[in-house]
Amino acid sequence: MPTLSEWKDIAAIAQGLATFAAVVVGGVWAFRRYYKNAEHRANLAADLQASFLGKQGNCWVVEVTVSIANKGKSPYAIHAISLTTTAMLEGDGLSSDFRRHGSLKFQHELSKGSFLYPNFVSVVDPGTTTNYTQLSAVVGNAQFVTFYVKVEAPGSGLDRYYVERTFLVGKAEAAR
Repeated sequence: MPTLSEWKDIAAIAQGLATFAAVVVGGVWAFRRYYKNAEHRANLAADLQASFLGKQGNCWVVEVTVSIANKGKSPYAIHAISLTTTAMLEGDGLSSDFRRHGSLKFQHELSKGSFLYPNFVSVVDPGTTTNYTQLSAVVGNAQFVTFYVKVEAPGSGLDRYYVERTFLVGKAEAAR
């Protein structure tokens, strides 16, 4: 029959084995959850809306809103959101752009801007949607306008996200 000190030794060994098994099982579970289910990767969804507010002189004043939804399980830091506005003017011919897989190229760049101040970081928490708004001007003789938005979220697995929408000038809905 084992003595009391031998039982203590057996219990200490069993405790050590149980702790080791718990660490291994917990590590496997965490690895599967974090990497296999891609919880460390960004799951951001971006959308763009434009509202033509009215004309001022020869230009349309347009409110551009970008909505960024974090559908993932980790917060993500947005370092930059840039906006480029291009247009097709009356009388422009149609030409395609090989860099955009043959899509139409709007030849006139109207403006470039940013939704965030320099060196400002915006955090989008899991399960939330954050809206960013900027005013832009579109010349009055533009027929179509395209807004290109680039969202930069370094360290999110996919560092850049792009949203592009084309609108018929003066209309609130996208030209489709």
